[in-house]
Amino acid sequence: MPTMWYELDINDRFVAVSEDWNASSDMLGAPNNVFENIRYLPVWDFVAGEETQRFLRAMFFWVRNKRRPIVLPYQLENMGDASHFRMRIEPLHQGGLLVSHDPDDVPGGAPQLLPYTTKDLTRCSQCLKINIDGVWYNAEPESELHECSDWRVCPDCKERALNLVRQPTGAPVARYARATLGKF
Repeated sequence: MPTMWYELDINDRFVAVSEDWNASSDMLGAPNNVFENIRYLPVWDFVAGEETQRFLRAMFFWVRNKRRPIVLPYQLENMGDASHFRMRIEPLHQGGLLVSHDPDDVPGGAPQLLPYTTKDLTRCSQCLKINIDGVWYNAEPESELHECSDWRVCPDCKERALNLVRQPTGAPVARYARATLGKF
């Protein structure tokens, strides 16, 4: 899967997307999320879980405030070996953001299967760990679940993000992704 990116305005609404957006949306099982249908909608309409939204809002705020990019690893469900990605969030002019998603080759074996099939499943929205009785496991449910009742951000992913924002300040970034695209 090639790099997919989108540009958000200061109110976190979609204003531009990469050329392969529509094909990627279809491949990921979301054919209704073509750009024509999501233009000017807030990204938060597509982020599951209040804690995940708070986490990403904090990352967006930090990038805008510090004028520095940040790269966050995450995983997608049902993608097999190609499930690992890097989300790069970069500041743009006038409070906008450029968010790109790149495939990430992460070595590792298959996750442990757990006989856990309750509908009250809590998963980390970044790494897909499962929380059982307050313990986060790098595992998959034994049977397929099409819905997760609660998306959160596990302590490991929160700590990883905090370590990223604590790094020394580099030069500000102010790329403008749409400079070569006249049709948007």
